[in-house]
Amino acid sequence: MPASSPILETSLLSSFTVAAPEMELADAVPQMLSVSAEVRPELELASKPSCMVVQDQAQMVGIVTQRDFLRIMSQHDSWKELTLRQIMSQPVITLARSELSDSRTAQALLDRHGIHHLPIVDAQGSCIGVLTDHCLRKFSDSYQLWESEQRYQQVVASAPVGIFRHDASGGCTMVNPRYLELSGFTVDQLLGDRWQDALHPDDREWLMEAWSKAMEAGERFQGEYRYLNPDGQVKWVYAQALPERGPQGQLRGYCGTVTDISDRKKAEEALLESEARLRSITDSIPGCIAYVDASQRYQFTNQTYRTWFHYPQVEIVGKKVEEFLEPERYERCRSRIERVLEGEKVAYETSVSNDDGTLRYLSGILVPDRDRRNKIRGYFALLTDISDRKRAEQALQASEAKKAAILATIPDYLFCVDAQGCYREVVNYREGITIFSENFDPIGMTMVDVLPPEIAAQQMYSLQQAFLTGELQTYEQVLQEGEQVRHEEIRVIRSAQDEALFMVRDITERKRAEQQLQNLLAGTAAETGQDFFPVLATHLSEALQVDYALVAELRADDELHSLAFWADGSLHPPIHYHPGGTLCELVIDNGQHQCDDMLAYFSNQLPEVVRDLEANHYFGIALRNSENVVIGLLCVMDRYSIRQSQRVESILRVFAARAAAELERQRASALLEQLNQELEHKVEERTAEWREQKRFLQTVLDAFPLSVFWKDLNSVYLGANRRFLCDAGLKSKRELIGKTDFDLVWRKTEAEAYRADDQEVIRSNKAKLDIIESQLQASGKQIWLET
Repeated sequence: MPASSPILETSLLSSFTVAAPEMELADAVPQMLSVSAEVRPELELASKPSCMVVQDQAQMVGIVTQRDFLRIMSQHDSWKELTLRQIMSQPVITLARSELSDSRTAQALLDRHGIHHLPIVDAQGSCIGVLTDHCLRKFSDSYQLWESEQRYQQVVASAPVGIFRHDASGGCTMVNPRYLELSGFTVDQLLGDRWQDALHPDDREWLMEAWSKAMEAGERFQGEYRYLNPDGQVKWVYAQALPERGPQGQLRGYCGTVTDISDRKKAEEALLESEARLRSITDSIPGCIAYVDASQRYQFTNQTYRTWFHYPQVEIVGKKVEEFLEPERYERCRSRIERVLEGEKVAYETSVSNDDGTLRYLSGILVPDRDRRNKIRGYFALLTDISDRKRAEQALQASEAKKAAILATIPDYLFCVDAQGCYREVVNYREGITIFSENFDPIGMTMVDVLPPEIAAQQMYSLQQAFLTGELQTYEQVLQEGEQVRHEEIRVIRSAQDEALFMVRDITERKRAEQQLQNLLAGTAAETGQDFFPVLATHLSEALQVDYALVAELRADDELHSLAFWADGSLHPPIHYHPGGTLCELVIDNGQHQCDDMLAYFSNQLPEVVRDLEANHYFGIALRNSENVVIGLLCVMDRYSIRQSQRVESILRVFAARAAAELERQRASALLEQLNQELEHKVEERTAEWREQKRFLQTVLDAFPLSVFWKDLNSVYLGANRRFLCDAGLKSKRELIGKTDFDLVWRKTEAEAYRADDQEVIRSNKAKLDIIESQLQASGKQIWLET
């Protein structure tokens, strides 16, 4: 009984009691009984709590039902001292809210575990409601009512007859889709009194009179009349309507049906004569029907025959078959016609062209017609359209061809075995992988019979694991064939109830490539600086088995300067060249380039850098810095075609990124060293300038005829001119710096006054001028100063 989650959630027993595991029954029972007052009224008995949910830190750990309480209370005298943990049902059976979309899921859990309460939990495991048998039964009743309403709406919408409803005044209030098809009008064009516009003008007057009389009398209405569709089509219908009445018997309106009787009307007209009656019957058959007499003249064809072959009835009856068929086609039909006129029933298949040029495939049967004396007087021809079947057969053939093509491109050896390892089918034979020859048929034999013991044992183990777990089993094995070693990857998957598919792939080249790549990574991992690029070129040529490997830097002069050049088994001295007109230019412009015929690319104008190379195949990748600017390239060249170009491209991309990062790092290091040197030079220059400025300033101050000094915010001397040092009895600034006025020759009162002036200026951040004060100089002379 599927339903949406909101409908089903309304049946939740959401007023359950929540308690901690350590709560004693003495406290739990009163709480259980007190909850009933909080139950939602609309849920009535179905929502009365009959359980208590036990949660620990918002996680549901158990459930205790009324039955549990009654059982414990009857079995234990000291039940009040027990805790919920001791009596709760666990592990508790729950259902996630995300799965609460089908009542059958909840009912199945209740039935399977023999329980009466099913907690519903959220994504965090916290209980949000409880479903019970009573809840589901009540939901089932509501759902059946809803389902009945839905079924009624579907019946009305899909009914093969038109359905309508009128109000008490005769205005149309509802029609179904079939009614719209019959009338040819839209809903808006039929509502109210506008439904009368769909009536045929010749039937409108008498029909409305009969309809009005039925409504006035409140009686049933029935009648046959015509609709005139907007496109001019006429539909004969049979209508009947019954009155709808209210509780007090008052007329509310009419509800009725409209049945298409156009075919019946046509049949009634055709019954006037037997030929018309036969034609009406055969015209409704989707196949072609014709009758040809012994002289091969048409005596009858149905509408389908005339439609398919574009023959009007008046033109074909009485004419011979050969008059309507092309000569070649008649010759193909001639033998069949002769056979059926000899008394043989003939079946065949043929095709005809549609108007759009497509083919219509037909299945034909010719049946001889005999008179009472068993003499052949003609034959019946029946043709049925089998285009769908033919297209299905063609699609199947195309699918089989596609399957065969796919299998042909799969490099794996595929075979199917049963659960005992007995061969059932060799799906895809691959020479070089399969141990036995293609002419050997292993069907009916086991893997133990066919394969070496160690290989058969491993395959049997994987087969058992595939059936046991239902999961894909993958492993690798190594085969020694003479001096050669072959690596294979085996995949085993269960493909049917008692069948498994084995996929065996030769991965020797991949293993060799992985080893080469590991050697390349190991060879370059520990190298940085200028040694990195020679090591990279050396290992790259060995891993890819190429004659030439070049790592070059694109410098500011737009020339390429080799960082490492491996050629013919050794590293060569650095070279530099302009990339214009070379394949390297395409790498710089496009990011990468591959060429399988270098000589054809350069034609007869070989650049000097290419002239001495005995290479014909080229593959290059650009080196880009962190700003995606090309700063160099990495390329390999070889006399022969570079195999596995995708693998080569992948390896070149990896080491192009490493080479670009190392080149950018070296450039950054060189630039940093240059900047450091420039910075040191500037510091030296600024230091010399500062010293000269300081010396010049001190000279000016020393020549100044007044005493000049300066202090920090704590009134500690930082410097002075020569005149001030003389007044203080000091020989140099070193004797002054770091001292206060209390450390000099002045009196204490003078030092305190000087310090007070300093602090006043510091606090106010304002100059203090025209200070008249006394000073005892080092010579013992008392003077007056204006500071």
